Amino acid sequence: MSRAGVPTAAYEAFTDEQACCDYVRKLGGPVVVKADGLAAGKGVIVASTTEEALAGVHECFTAFGDAGSVVVVEEMLEGPECSLLALTDGKTVVPLATSQDHKRALDGDRGPNTGGMGVYSPVPILLPGELEQMVEIEEKVVAQLAAEGNPYSGCLYGGFMLTKDGPKVLEFNASRAPATPAPTRRASASRASPTPRPSTASPSTTPAPASTTTVIRSPTAAASST
Repeated sequence: MSRAGVPTAAYEAFTDEQACCDYVRKLGGPVVVKADGLAAGKGVIVASTTEEALAGVHECFTAFGDAGSVVVVEEMLEGPECSLLALTDGKTVVPLATSQDHKRALDGDRGPNTGGMGVYSPVPILLPGELEQMVEIEEKVVAQLAAEGNPYSGCLYGGFMLTKDGPKVLEFNASRAPATPAPTRRASASRASPTPRPSTASPSTTPAPASTTTVIRSPTAAASST
């Protein structure tokens, strides 16, 4: 994201718990501690104090498996969160409606982050120009991926913090479904048989193809798609 000129939080990334803790003690709170992989929406600790941050570092390195192999410590951005999903063919970005979910438990956002406890859309608190800035940021990311030879097409999810200095990126999620194989025909000695009908098995016995999801949090330089 730095190569695309995307505004985000200042950060440092660590693979060693002790080095991460030393950095937290030097920086002090408040900070945000993140497991850099997929952690079911629970890999982010908003720490008001150094002690909370150290506990968060230990949790990320020990509780989330491979998702916590890299832990990020970054500055705390202040403001409401807002999400923007957009569809892209790798060149053009078509934004959908904005949305906002409720992640922190307890009244007044005093509890820990959860995987999400509800969402509404569109977001009425956006100031004039903020939506345009969010779309421009996602356009920069799509253009940068294409310029680096890694074009992305699918649904791009941008998580933003609406700061006093404008929208800043918290993370990107990128998801696309695998290509559907073309139907095949089986030839007999006399004639080709018709294309088989789709299976009528229930969803419980016929799993749908899973989509591929890549999380791009603020420290990640660019998206990768598999």
